[in-house]
Amino acid sequence: MSSLNFTNAIKSALKKQGFQITKIGFSGTLDPFARGQLILGVNSYTKLLRHIQKDYKTYRATLHLGLESASLDTENIIDIKEVRKVKLEEIEQILESLHGTISYTPPKFSAKHINGKRAYELARTQINFELPIITMEVYSLNLLAYNHPFLSFEVCVSEGGYVRSIGELIAKGLGVKGGLCDLERISEGSLNYHDMLINIEHNRIQHNFQNKPFNRKDSHKINILSLQEKYQTQSMQHNITLLRPNTILELDFLYKNKAQKTKLIVIDMQNTLKYDTISLLKYAKESFNGAKITLDSQICSYLFEKPLRRKDKEQIKGESHTKENEKDSQDILRKYSNLHDTRTFLADFGGHFSILEIARNGKVKYILNRIDKC
Repeated sequence: MSSLNFTNAIKSALKKQGFQITKIGFSGTLDPFARGQLILGVNSYTKLLRHIQKDYKTYRATLHLGLESASLDTENIIDIKEVRKVKLEEIEQILESLHGTISYTPPKFSAKHINGKRAYELARTQINFELPIITMEVYSLNLLAYNHPFLSFEVCVSEGGYVRSIGELIAKGLGVKGGLCDLERISEGSLNYHDMLINIEHNRIQHNFQNKPFNRKDSHKINILSLQEKYQTQSMQHNITLLRPNTILELDFLYKNKAQKTKLIVIDMQNTLKYDTISLLKYAKESFNGAKITLDSQICSYLFEKPLRRKDKEQIKGESHTKENEKDSQDILRKYSNLHDTRTFLADFGGHFSILEIARNGKVKYILNRIDKC
């Protein structure tokens, strides 16, 4: 199932439940044969998807050694051959060699653009073309299990990296063909749906025990209510953003006339973006009309005295490790201080949000204006 088909199915299912959904989008295509986390945005919040903090992604995958596939997975199989059983030491050596920045050719069955068309569209019509070599960062790559011919691993890569290509490189290093037969996206940035489900369920059970005497006969009732059960008494339409963050929605939908189930987790949009949130209610009218804004000096002083975000601190720390003396470290701090002659914020204007680039002198540049609150 493609990410687009899944998203459209979710939109239809939510509308049937009474949610006012006019638009829905997703961030980061998930391969049709894959499963796992997919970030969705609804209505005006679809504009915010590209501003989510997700510089790295973590996957778990299983590589079938001996599987030859045009798409490097189970969808376009060319041949399956028996190959030699490899030693664990060989696997570990190959995995270790793939850490850091690696260059590779992305799969032809991918969402890359070639002269205005998706590469997978051209590949399906068997048009001959070549994709340019690109790079990705491999932050971690660990063996999970090896039961010949299946090799399972977990990998954390930079945004846009192809795990199917990681599988291809592992197989190539072992001297055989290989393709992924299973792929699950675990996390994007700090968003990890496994951890979120565990934490939400833990908090739910803890809340139930704190507020209600435990009755063994009722223990089976400590579960997650489905969307239909939760709102079956409401006849009026409801707004999805009225749901609190960390709410789990169990949703039924149809795909190719088959019943499917999925879980949606409502996330806190403001804590998911790359930027700090500030309240600028006094400038709401100017922003609504798209007029020029110059913030007063008191607001600017407050904004530029705020500490660096975690991402900036980690980058400074990482660069400092490569320097040998105190002078170089001071140069790094000075560099990042200069970078913050402007800072980017998510601005709350009451009835809408905007993403603003704010200079020390108070001048405001609109990056994204008038994101209506759903």
